[in-house]
Amino acid sequence: MPVLEKIIGFSKIEQFNKSTESLFCECLSQNSFPSYPLAVLQRLGESLPADGFWMIATPVHLLLQRDTFCLLHPSEIKLNLVELSALIATLNQHFSQDGIFFEVSPAGICYLRLPNEAGVVTSSPYLAAGQSIDQHLPKGAGSGLFNRVLNEIQMLMFDHPINQAREARGELAVNGFWLHGEGVQFPDGAFESTTLIADHLLAGGLAKAGRITLHSPIGYAESIKDQASYIAVLDADDQVETNWLMPALKALRSFKLQSLEIFVTANGRTIKASSTPLASLKLWSAPKSLESIFYHGFFHHD
Repeated sequence: MPVLEKIIGFSKIEQFNKSTESLFCECLSQNSFPSYPLAVLQRLGESLPADGFWMIATPVHLLLQRDTFCLLHPSEIKLNLVELSALIATLNQHFSQDGIFFEVSPAGICYLRLPNEAGVVTSSPYLAAGQSIDQHLPKGAGSGLFNRVLNEIQMLMFDHPINQAREARGELAVNGFWLHGEGVQFPDGAFESTTLIADHLLAGGLAKAGRITLHSPIGYAESIKDQASYIAVLDADDQVETNWLMPALKALRSFKLQSLEIFVTANGRTIKASSTPLASLKLWSAPKSLESIFYHGFFHHD
């Protein structure tokens, strides 16, 4: 991604042990919270009921190593709704007596619901990807229940017909569901008033939960105004450079943007690349690849 590497090259780099979703909520929050109810916010973004305690249940593949499991990146798993619904039906049949309910949304996202708060703190699968799961398992007073649930899910998935068919086609089996994004609805006024440019479900939920004006990313560059503040949510698809980063860089260099902050998550951490119009004009700054940042520990910036 040459435009992203160019922006990172002249930006100040910081790192965090948080997911981009959590940092995004933090930017919009009126107060500091230890965690944010990402599942609830995404459900609001889908216009689904969000009462009670919800978590996101992301289908994953756990790779057995010598004495632990390594979590592969969730993007490695490609599931259609038929497969996903069959797996969730098995989970609901098994966990119904525990009061645990799984649901597949129209957008193909899996959720877990409990009637009450569970006293558990989880890690994002995007932070845990590529690492041993041991340091990322649920913690807190309710962690015993959820660690048991994770173990039983692995057993249920082991010889599931859906996984047998996937492996016969040479595809990765879904041998786990990663639980994260826990919480209940925040009170009104928890998020600041701002302008948000996004088509992400989390952004839609935040707009409904706070005084946030939401705009479509299509043609967003034309709407940028001097002195205004915007937050944009990017899905890293093939068009991200053309539709987002190139216009943002142009707006920064023409002083239409006062500043530009980009968050990227990989290899167990999130980086923030912060830049200003003057910094963007340092044409001698060499581009920096994400690989050099995440995997070679290059965080120095002049």
